[in-house]
Amino acid sequence: MSVKRNFLMTYTVTAYLDEDRVIADRGRRKIAEMDVLGWVKTEGIETAFSGTLTLPKGDIDAQRHEASEQVYNTIKEQMKQADAYTACQVSIIFLVDGLGPHFMLTV
Repeated sequence: MSVKRNFLMTYTVTAYLDEDRVIADRGRRKIAEMDVLGWVKTEGIETAFSGTLTLPKGDIDAQRHEASEQVYNTIKEQMKQADAYTACQVSIIFLVDGLGPHFMLTV
């Protein structure tokens, strides 16, 4: 069984080196244009998404872990598809309804 939880996420993409800023832009665009079931690009805010995550029923810790994994893996895949994964860092902060304090991730 699973449960759907609302989330709100924002992120920033930073190149490790100044000369890789074009790669960071490519990664940022790829994330902004992604089509993930249950995720909606927040209109008018360049680097934000909201939506629902489908998580396993169970304790809060298990749901927090799964939420973290879903967001991390989704963003990592987008950066890989943009050929930006090794040249950039994505800093993410997000909240999931009912799961306590905010999450912070680095991809």
